[in-house]
Amino acid sequence: MKTKLKSYLLSIIVWLTAYPALAQFQVGYKVDKYPDVAWIKGQPLTKFDKDKIYLIEVWSTTCHNCIEEVPKLNQFYEKFKDQIVFISQSTYDFKEEIERYFKDDGTVNPYHQRFPIAYDVNGDFRRNWSKKFGYQWYLIRDNEVIWIGYGRHLTEEKLQGVIDRKFP
Repeated sequence: MKTKLKSYLLSIIVWLTAYPALAQFQVGYKVDKYPDVAWIKGQPLTKFDKDKIYLIEVWSTTCHNCIEEVPKLNQFYEKFKDQIVFISQSTYDFKEEIERYFKDDGTVNPYHQRFPIAYDVNGDFRRNWSKKFGYQWYLIRDNEVIWIGYGRHLTEEKLQGVIDRKFP
């Protein structure tokens, strides 16, 4: 039994050593540089500004729950766009898929993000962020990840709390 336990603990140590970013990327993780991605819409972000708050929505055109959360995210954007930088980060889509999905047909589509959209052109975002948590939202304040979760758990009150430094 002791041999199995030692082997198990050794494998965990090896795994964490081999993937140090995986062990570190969590609430409290310090960020300064945005992953190397391509931007379809909006001003490209390469570096986080310590004085700004960021909400990053990680999604894919094949993620039904992600798409269902877009109208709520758009409402947040309309209310907080002067206080929070919103980013829509696609992880597993090609540029053509995203452009086809967001094709402007002249109508107001509640499922089209109204803020910057980026896609993971070279895998940098997946390697450093998304593979650890999948499709989630990240809140960053003072260059630190302060919340990781799903959109259904975020409310206007919580976002106001982030701005007021009362949440989390």
